Amino acid sequence: MKNDIDEELIRARERGYEILCAPDAGEMLTLFGKLVADVSPQEKEGDSVCRDGVRRTLFHDGRCRCWLVECGGKKYILKLDKRDRHRFDYLVQSFFLGSNAFRLLKTLHRAEKRGFDGAARIFLVADKRRFGCTLHSFFLQEYVEGETLQETPPEFYRKYADEAAGIIYALHEFGCAHGDAHRGNFILEKKSGKLKVIDVGGKVPCASQKATDRLRLQKEWGVKNTVFDHGYVIAVAYRSWRHLLDALRRKFRKPAA
Repeated sequence: MKNDIDEELIRARERGYEILCAPDAGEMLTLFGKLVADVSPQEKEGDSVCRDGVRRTLFHDGRCRCWLVECGGKKYILKLDKRDRHRFDYLVQSFFLGSNAFRLLKTLHRAEKRGFDGAARIFLVADKRRFGCTLHSFFLQEYVEGETLQETPPEFYRKYADEAAGIIYALHEFGCAHGDAHRGNFILEKKSGKLKVIDVGGKVPCASQKATDRLRLQKEWGVKNTVFDHGYVIAVAYRSWRHLLDALRRKFRKPAA
């Protein structure tokens, strides 16, 4: 059943990219070709380009560059994931485990076939590869119009805590961990009134990754963690180590001249 569903996805090549596309989103291949043809590293946040009836506006220029794409009266998100801060780990992982982007699209497609609609839909992913390693990935995905819960008060967003937890636990069941389940990655969709998660990392849901998601739900949403397995121990130890390193960096950082 799993392989049959995966076979529905469209595979293609475009401008040196290996592409995987949802079966009902073949037109996204043309749109991606137009977008990637002139994406420039010189673009800065707020820059807007309109060409061939397609407008893109760069709205986030951090680790992942993101554009709002407007075409034919519809909106999409184009995201470029470079994994700059973890490049070596990411290259090794992609060599041995394959494309994280491809794995994520397959997982979400299988979840959608089983009725899951709690995540922003990904229409297309495109990998730039060399020697079997993924250098970077593009994602062309659904634009979810609505209200992010990042800045809302606790008395508002905690009404949706159970719904948020249900989405994250469902992702675990379908075969991926989110990796960053903070409130800013949840949007209350205007059209349906339902909660949707964005920016799914698609990490393999090992025990430590699941625990990381649960701890984030506890911190952000007040959803108490009830599983104290070895993954929990690893996640807590890793978080403590990161906090210690950050504290040492702040202590010994040279003051600006």
